[in-house]
Amino acid sequence: MGAVFGKYFLLSLLLLCAYPVSASASLSMQLFGSHESESDNLAPFTKWTTMLQREASHRRKMKKSCRDDQCLYRQWQHIIDQAKTLSPLQKLIFVNREINRVPYIVDPQNWQMDDYWETPYEFFVYSGDCEDFAITKYLTLKQSGISPDQMRIVVLQDNNLNLLHSVLAVRIEDETYILDNQFSQVMTDRAIHHYQPIYSINEHHWWRHLLP
Repeated sequence: MGAVFGKYFLLSLLLLCAYPVSASASLSMQLFGSHESESDNLAPFTKWTTMLQREASHRRKMKKSCRDDQCLYRQWQHIIDQAKTLSPLQKLIFVNREINRVPYIVDPQNWQMDDYWETPYEFFVYSGDCEDFAITKYLTLKQSGISPDQMRIVVLQDNNLNLLHSVLAVRIEDETYILDNQFSQVMTDRAIHHYQPIYSINEHHWWRHLLP
């Protein structure tokens, strides 16, 4: 995400104001010291929900298109299989490092639109931007045994760069870890002070975040 996403930022704020939220009933993260409220109404988040709908068919397409010398499905499955052998925190470190090897490319250049949320298949074929890194990490960790209830895609404001950005947050025991395409290391959310979360989302809920 970058300067071109000013319109997307305003849309995000409108969505958050337009849809009511309820008191949080699932795993609380309080990302970056924020207060959060939860809703199970994912209807406003069509880029996320349509990506999830495409993902299963794209995974079959990825598997079917395998060749001996070039098989994205086997490459992705190799990352998943390696992650399955690791402890939860080591999974995060390994998956963050491996997915961050993919080149970064902005959506207007890649898709000729301001904002497009990719499946892992699209990400590995075409590369992607920040939310595409976060999505692929989310689905890779899910396949390796991390529950979706422990994970969220987080849309936030990077106050250092004055840009919208997306990361993956994962709750392991009593810590929330941030997997970020801008950092090779995995850090706790408490160690990052220039991110202001707007909303976070997984397959079942979304959360509005407000700083105290």
